[in-house]
Amino acid sequence: MLQPFEPLKLIYLQKLVQLRKFLLVSQTYHRAADHFTGTAKQHLLFSDYSDEGLAKIHFNAVRHDKYAAILDLRKPAHYNKIADMLTTDSQYLPFWAVVRSTADLEKRINTAYKDNMRAYIKQHTTWRIGGGETIKPALAVIFGELFITLKYAGQTLKIKFSDIEEPHDFREDINKKSTGELTGLLLQKEEEWMETNQDVMNANTKLKEEILYIKTLLEFRSKHLPD
Repeated sequence: MLQPFEPLKLIYLQKLVQLRKFLLVSQTYHRAADHFTGTAKQHLLFSDYSDEGLAKIHFNAVRHDKYAAILDLRKPAHYNKIADMLTTDSQYLPFWAVVRSTADLEKRINTAYKDNMRAYIKQHTTWRIGGGETIKPALAVIFGELFITLKYAGQTLKIKFSDIEEPHDFREDINKKSTGELTGLLLQKEEEWMETNQDVMNANTKLKEEILYIKTLLEFRSKHLPD
């Protein structure tokens, strides 16, 4: 599993204060597990913000996470709490949602996951890319999640990196959710669809497939598995 982010250090906290990026949103971080298998520490990811509104949006997106919180570096208690996490005897291993070199990471992904990207595009889009054509990913970090943006023939596709890193059938994850969780997920997916521009709509069939499958599953449960 790719681990793209920087381990958080005290010097970075000091730099964030200098830059007046006082707000940090915390959440569970899963990508560090394979890289630190010898430790039993809890891995956390921190994303920095100077805008309180953006920090709250991020927090709301991950609010069900056990470790979701907004910390303010201007508050000594918050600053010291994070500083304590950085000590060697801490039970936590914090990371900062920053990539040291975007160009280097994009090159690594393009080299190691080229076949995965082509497989995803073939399965979930209407794009038909020739064998001699290349598509280079552009990276973005959204709510602590690594996304890649692909462009082809005037169309743009933004997907979670995890969807191409370890391809799997999305139905497996959806089937495990409760009816209440499915209802919330459907609202989220439909809102995402409404905010999607026309080019992405035309390119990405996966989101449409997910919405249709969730609706079908909810209908089946209401008929055959009533609460």
